[in-house]
Amino acid sequence: MKVAVIALFVAVCAGAPQQRITGGTTVDITSYPYVAALLRYDSEVGAYSQACVGAIINNRSILTSINCVEIDPVNYWRARLGSSRASSGGIVHYMRAFLFNPSYDSFSSDGDVAILRTLQTIQYGGRVALAGRNYVVADNSPVTLLGWGDIRYEGPRSENLLKADLITINQQKCKENYNLIAMTVTENMQCAGTAEGGADFCEGDVGAPLIHNNVLIGVASWRTPVCGRANYPGVYTRVNRYISWIQSNA
Repeated sequence: MKVAVIALFVAVCAGAPQQRITGGTTVDITSYPYVAALLRYDSEVGAYSQACVGAIINNRSILTSINCVEIDPVNYWRARLGSSRASSGGIVHYMRAFLFNPSYDSFSSDGDVAILRTLQTIQYGGRVALAGRNYVVADNSPVTLLGWGDIRYEGPRSENLLKADLITINQQKCKENYNLIAMTVTENMQCAGTAEGGADFCEGDVGAPLIHNNVLIGVASWRTPVCGRANYPGVYTRVNRYISWIQSNA
């Protein structure tokens, strides 16, 4: 899954300065009550810790990335809901089942969207509106990213919920830049970041919601290993491309 190309990119960029994810600010879960901290079991320490992000879409389902959960059994994952903190507070939900978009391509990450069904009914908080089939977001539109991932490349994980203010990036420009390192941006993907780099999703943010005018338009899918690099914005699965499957299965 892009492994060889990513390794090459890291080698090329190894001497470059590591940029802090800028534009990120601490926010309270009450402002974004649909954001879920996804906790993965670490067999080495015998505990669950924050590893990915999702968004509540109804009283039993969380939308996230297949890339996040595909290699694990269901009992390796839980969801902390209703807390601004990654490791405490709120309500921890066990998982009942994972549903993967059947058109997902593991090599390109095209169609990277999953539904996590919780064992208990979700009582906390609101659910986010989903982008409909005809929902269009213009280039350079302001969007919001939410998550608990690393605060910089190879940096520490954030304990507190963060938001970053990004803009949507022109699709053709994003494609051309990624083509230079032999990585493919499809029409089912949305690029978002900042012109100068610095703000991006990072390790621990896969599956994070990308929000436009209080509507969920994207699910954080993949990026270069060095998060926040100029000219290589984060790549998100477009929700509107898979809305029929999401609504039928959520």
